[in-house]
Amino acid sequence: MSSRLSQEITARWNKGFTKVEVSGLGASARAFLIADLIANTKQRIAVIAPDLSSAERIHQDIKGFLKILGHESLAGDVDFFSGWEQSPYRAFHPSIKNRIRRLRALRRIQLGLSRAIVMDVEALAQRCQPVQEISEQALVLKPGETWSRQDLCSKLEAAGYSRNDPVEDPGTYTVRGSLFDIFSSSNRRPFRIDFFDETIESIKTFDPNSQRTEAQSLSSAEIFPIADFSFDEKSGARAKSAIKHFCDEFGIPKQQRDEIFEKIDAKIKDPLFEYLAPYFREKDGVSVLEYLKTNPTWQIAVSDFLGVESSAD
Repeated sequence: MSSRLSQEITARWNKGFTKVEVSGLGASARAFLIADLIANTKQRIAVIAPDLSSAERIHQDIKGFLKILGHESLAGDVDFFSGWEQSPYRAFHPSIKNRIRRLRALRRIQLGLSRAIVMDVEALAQRCQPVQEISEQALVLKPGETWSRQDLCSKLEAAGYSRNDPVEDPGTYTVRGSLFDIFSSSNRRPFRIDFFDETIESIKTFDPNSQRTEAQSLSSAEIFPIADFSFDEKSGARAKSAIKHFCDEFGIPKQQRDEIFEKIDAKIKDPLFEYLAPYFREKDGVSVLEYLKTNPTWQIAVSDFLGVESSAD
């Protein structure tokens, strides 16, 4: 049973209203209203908060209220889209945890799995991987399919995965005999893919701590990309050309440029490259709003309009 306020908002959406203003609600009341709308309508809601702490708080509140309302399964479909938290002018790189979380949220929007997404102004302002590129980087593996081991390794490396044995953390993979272990951000546990020659025989999950395979077989394994750009020979050549042009134009010493080129040629993916992502991409990055446009059921909810406006300025 939805609240009277959410019923009124839904009625206005159904009448074609493109903007509905609600005032006088505190932070918790706003979170409850959004949870109520998620639980009782088919709309998907993108929540924009003024800053990271506000976004994290309302994200947890929405999930908490959904559980209280008896919709625990929906709580798992409320994603968080964070910014990098670091400036490119500081000595710190974006954490891999944040990068994985961002790309996981984008892919879930694409697949129609997300019912709500919460972000702050900084995350909204940062450019993302073009919609088509993230689709091309994603993999769906199924039993019975034929894969060259080298091709699969190349695909995983291009999507940002690094080879590490044993596989314990998201974004890593390894090959041991007929087994391919991959820890994708799409799943809470890593996948163990058993090959017979070049044919996928079975897909299961395993415990990353004990490394023990679980009994249940899966019909597929969705491998989400974990890098904002494809890291392969083609993108590397494109990046080197663009970086050279930039360095020549602004008088940046050849030595600094060559240090980057050596890492690209050696296929060493320095975390610094995340800040150079536009040079690796064939197309310009896009706003997260471009992903929302792929599904007409998305509505945008601005939590604390004055705060968001101030942060945007």
